[in-house]
Amino acid sequence: MDCPYDWKSGWQHPYQIGCGGNEVPCIVSGKWYIYVWNVEEKTNCYYCFNDDLFITPEQHQEIVDNQKVYNFK
Repeated sequence: MDCPYDWKSGWQHPYQIGCGGNEVPCIVSGKWYIYVWNVEEKTNCYYCFNDDLFITPEQHQEIVDNQKVYNFK
């Protein structure tokens, strides 16, 4: 399934697509996320297209872990 958002363009400084611009969006728990890099703070995070929100890698991992638990019930 392709990401329904125009995710390759429109990124505002200081954010860039992660992995040197090679990161692609993924679906976790029904929402689209992409890994991004903040060039000023030298930090990474995930952007949720559905919620228009940046979250930490730890928050993203918690969402992933919760999805795994849910899928195994």
